[in-house]
Parts: sequence; C-alpha cells; structure tokens
Amino acid sequence: MMEEFLHQEEMLVNKIKKKRLTWFGHVARMDERRQPPRAMHCHIEGSRNVGRQPNRWIDNIKDDIADLGLTIRTAMDSATD
Repeated sequence: MMEEFLHQEEMLVNKIKKKRLTWFGHVARMDERRQPPRAMHCHIEGSRNVGRQPNRWIDNIKDDIADLGLTIRTAMDSATD
C-alpha cells in the first residue's frame, strides 16, 4: 500500500517537472519583447523578507535542469534549436 502511494507520488512529481520544463522551453523560444521572457530574465531591485525564502519558478527550473545534468544556458540553447 505504501509503495503504491510512493510510486504515484513519484509519477506526479515527474509529471509536474515535465510540464514545468515544457513551459520553460516554450518561454525560451518566445520573442524577447513578450512578457513571459522579460519576466524570466528580469531582476527586481530590493530585498526579500527575512527567513527561508520560498522557491521561485526559475529556482525550480534550475533544479530540474541540474537533475538532467545540464546548465540553464545549455537548456536554453537546446530549447531554441
């Protein structure tokens, strides 16, 4: 019973990662003047709250790409090819 639950959880996590990377590839191929690529590459001035910070979308992407043994640059290059 517990093994089945863990298997389903792993499948769900993998599905989420795949969808996230699919969207990343889509954004990487977009015209740079559109809002999603501009948001992905922007840096907002100021400081964040004290304490452990929640992951941002790009933090999750970097982790997913690192799990595949790639860097963000090679992933973006691959997406545009």
